[in-house]
Amino acid sequence: METLGDHDTITVVMRTASGKQAIITNSREASYGYDQRVEAFGSKGMAVSENRRPHRMVLCGKGFTDHAAPLLHFFVERYREAFDAEIGAFVDAVETGRPAAVGFEDGRLALVLAEAALKSVAERRAVKVREII
Repeated sequence: METLGDHDTITVVMRTASGKQAIITNSREASYGYDQRVEAFGSKGMAVSENRRPHRMVLCGKGFTDHAAPLLHFFVERYREAFDAEIGAFVDAVETGRPAAVGFEDGRLALVLAEAALKSVAERRAVKVREII
């Protein structure tokens, strides 16, 4: 993949203006299923959004623990409710004339972060977002 300019596994470390740290780890393939988790840690505790499975049943017994159904594999299975909510919010914005909750600037800023990550890989150094804007 290196000859194609692609990377199997990447970790992005970001620091916000207020000093908070965000870390994104991404891999080309998760052989055990479509893996997407979010964890937030702080001085008062943590919040975790785990991978989705077809059901919540977990088996434990002599010689094994936490035997569970495989992760939902396809993104439509995993995020159907989110897609439905997104379409509903769009329809609501059109019908009421209110602005959409997510707009052009949100998409542009996501692209700025992606461009900063690519520049960081290409130049093998930390990149400040203001270099991209």
